[in-house]
Amino acid sequence: MNPSRYVEPQGEFVVRFAREMAPRLDFSCEVTLANQLLYMEPRVRVNTDPLIVEALGWTESAARDQLADFYRENSF
Repeated sequence: MNPSRYVEPQGEFVVRFAREMAPRLDFSCEVTLANQLLYMEPRVRVNTDPLIVEALGWTESAARDQLADFYRENSF
């Protein structure tokens, strides 16, 4: 399987991730996107199978909370 939750460019993912993590970490997560000049990997890669989060018992908010906890414990 090739599960996918969001179909978006990597830059949009980074902006969304920073926006979600900033209040959890009480830290400014500023992002500056640059123009990519070298493409060592495919320019577009999209997994094709929708992620069925209900079947996994997974919630995005709880996962981000856990990730923020990990960053607080290991990075600061």
